[in-house]
Amino acid sequence: MPPADIVTASSASGQALNRLGDWLTEERTLPGPPWPLNAVLLTLITVGPLPLAALVLEDVSPVVWLLFITDLLLLFAVALATFRTPALFIAVIIIWFALQRFVVALLASHIDADLVRLLLTYKEGFYLILLAVGAITVAVRHLRGERAIPALFAADVVAIAFLGWLAVVFISDPHTSTPELTYLRRFAAPLLLYAGGRLLIARREQMVDSMRLFVAIAVGVAGFGLVERFILDISFWRDTVDATTFYGKQVESGLLPLNWTVIYRGVPDGIFIALPLQEPVRRLVSTYLEPTTLSSLLALALLLLVLMPELAWNRSGPLLKTAVAAAIVALGIAAVATLSRGGMVTFVAATGFVLAVRWIRRSDWRLSVPLPVLLVPLLAIMGLGAALTSFDNVPAKGTVRDVLATRAVSGLSDEPASTDTQPPPAGTDGPLKEIGVHPPGSTADAASKHLRGLTSGLEEMLTKPLGRGLGATGNWSGTPGSTNESTLGVISAQLGIIGFVLYCAFFAAVIAGLVAAAWNRSGIWSDIPLVLAGAMLGLFIVSCVSESASGILGNAFYLLFAGWALSITSAVSDRLSLRLLPELTGDSAASSADASLES
Repeated sequence: MPPADIVTASSASGQALNRLGDWLTEERTLPGPPWPLNAVLLTLITVGPLPLAALVLEDVSPVVWLLFITDLLLLFAVALATFRTPALFIAVIIIWFALQRFVVALLASHIDADLVRLLLTYKEGFYLILLAVGAITVAVRHLRGERAIPALFAADVVAIAFLGWLAVVFISDPHTSTPELTYLRRFAAPLLLYAGGRLLIARREQMVDSMRLFVAIAVGVAGFGLVERFILDISFWRDTVDATTFYGKQVESGLLPLNWTVIYRGVPDGIFIALPLQEPVRRLVSTYLEPTTLSSLLALALLLLVLMPELAWNRSGPLLKTAVAAAIVALGIAAVATLSRGGMVTFVAATGFVLAVRWIRRSDWRLSVPLPVLLVPLLAIMGLGAALTSFDNVPAKGTVRDVLATRAVSGLSDEPASTDTQPPPAGTDGPLKEIGVHPPGSTADAASKHLRGLTSGLEEMLTKPLGRGLGATGNWSGTPGSTNESTLGVISAQLGIIGFVLYCAFFAAVIAGLVAAAWNRSGIWSDIPLVLAGAMLGLFIVSCVSESASGILGNAFYLLFAGWALSITSAVSDRLSLRLLPELTGDSAASSADASLES
């Protein structure tokens, strides 16, 4: 090729790349309705076709895989095209995470088990897209001369080290098993979500919009939960939404262990029914069809709504204040009605942490309590709920048991009498067996089991300091009697001392970074990082005694918002820099820094 042609071709390629860069970095505002409605429409357009295709095709086939990959590519294109307004893509994640399990449960009796598994793991693609788009757009903006590279904090370094050690442990095992892949995904997902948040463009109004939508969706989930729990009969989860088939097909596909649960009163036991003080009581599950992850979601929404008055309360007139108060009450009742200690402990621990930090940093040592008329009763009922689900010996135990046994509270009719004949399986081909009379037990027994999961994991870590390997312990390991029911315990047993130290250090570094970001600020941009620091502390405490804390469905937004808040409250640069914590910047200095962040 002549030199002139080579120069022409190079020039044309350069111009094409410049046009692509211009297109990527251009700010786009969707036309038409307000952005929340656009977000709903976007969810219907991008996510809606996949469940409809599953209903028509009924099993996993090449056509389903083609649609699945095409849908993820479409989501990637949407996230890339709207990266300067990330609230839109975050809204799609929020809406789908809230509805996913309910939608799949409605489809479960019409599709095969492998397709149920595929639809439930579809959510993994969202945070991978978030991470990929964040990395691409940071690189493109940097190449175009923008200050786009976020500072590398201690939490980021620890997160990278944890992911690196996780990769080493995974690679070191020559045999790949389903439990190994399951725990690789569960351990990596929270840190990848945090990294995705760190790479989001630092725009304050976008994060505030995302938080408001998150709270609104959580209130909607709580509202539906109150209806299904206190108005609809438990038969709703048997006749209208077939929860037994939904969970049975998860077990059949290998997504859940074989001994995960049994069927009691027509629904999966432990998930839809719990035994506080040994009394069977219905659990609120709402669209999540699972109370533990739901309670984490409700706890975060409550923290944002109560401890951050600038998010909604202070921006409302009398009528809207009444609506906000009703939303807070609904979230609080729903969180307690899940009978899940995790959400209640998270709320109490986070609230105590936030109030303590606010008290310490005030020069006059006065404690300012936001919305005390609502906050104090919330703390009381959360503390009571946590106590009733953790201990068998409580004051006035007999009276409390009588109250729990009433139809209005338990949501259940009297238990059928015991017979010598064992009831048949729940379904002719189903993997979940049905019991007629519940064996003795209580939520306090479960709490003790969760605590033993932590202690046994730490003991195994001391026995095998480098860990037993991914998938060797835990609920998904398939190993009877192994360490389970504690995320920290399972990480300690599987990844050894290095995994234990890095996991604890990650939470400590994120909490310290968020507190530093909030320290010298005031208003909502002091509240956001501080409340998220409290939420992360609550999540860490729960992870010590619950394996559900490593699941992303209810906990995704703890990590994503924490990473995003650190990005917004710290400066970006044209080169990579390492800092232990964000600078203790005051409001006046922060305002000028934020202007450069959003340029």
